[in-house]
Amino acid sequence: MRAFITSLVLTLATPASASDCLVITGASVHLPDGPVQIDLRLDGDNISGIGAVNAENCDTIDGAGQTVTAGFVGVLTHLGLVEIGLESGTRDEAGSGSVNAALRVADAYNPRSAVIGVQRVEGITSSVVVPGGGFISGQAAWADLVGGHQANAVRDPSIAIVANIHGYGSRAESLLRLRE
Repeated sequence: MRAFITSLVLTLATPASASDCLVITGASVHLPDGPVQIDLRLDGDNISGIGAVNAENCDTIDGAGQTVTAGFVGVLTHLGLVEIGLESGTRDEAGSGSVNAALRVADAYNPRSAVIGVQRVEGITSSVVVPGGGFISGQAAWADLVGGHQANAVRDPSIAIVANIHGYGSRAESLLRLRE
């Protein structure tokens, strides 16, 4: 199953031809009533057909004996910000102060990070990328793990503000600081 997911994710991330569509034939899709063998048609990022689909002018993958799932989302990650965790020169995810509300990790996101390719192979297709450090760490971003340019990969540069309320006194004291 891992090999199929890998080929599907890589096919969607790096189109092999000029075709804008992909048809997966005979794959198993798990529904509430159990698994069914079905054909899927994808146009761009969207599923545009299920069942008897038109495969004309589309790239085709034989999914017989394989399972198709949606891509997984990595949450609370530092993807595209940290290459080697123990090497400070490869880290670009932390602000320098206690309150970094204006820090946007989207500005530092590197879609060409070697770590991103590894995550794609494992089925991760999107990530919530968060900053680290400080009481108010900064603004998290939503990134798709495709595209070689920051403008193509970062879908939303500011989806949340990240706060670390642990280690700043009692819970009540931390929440007081947060309200302030």
